[in-house]
Amino acid sequence: LFCLQQKKPYLLIDATELSPIRAAERIRKFITNNNIKQLNIAGPRASGEPLAYAYTLETMTVFLQNHELI
Repeated sequence: LFCLQQKKPYLLIDATELSPIRAAERIRKFITNNNIKQLNIAGPRASGEPLAYAYTLETMTVFLQNHELI
């Protein structure tokens, strides 16, 4: 998918549909398939989604522990 305004690829992850392990794999594929050199991570405010931080932390921890950095 591409961000319409900036014409940049983006990946939307729904924590209700993917485990952190599956999300980490999706991120790896996204980075590889789109030749990503810099990854920005954004999400809802913690006040609106209190579990978002913990999910993101776990997902990125799994990703970084299981994949070599380029």
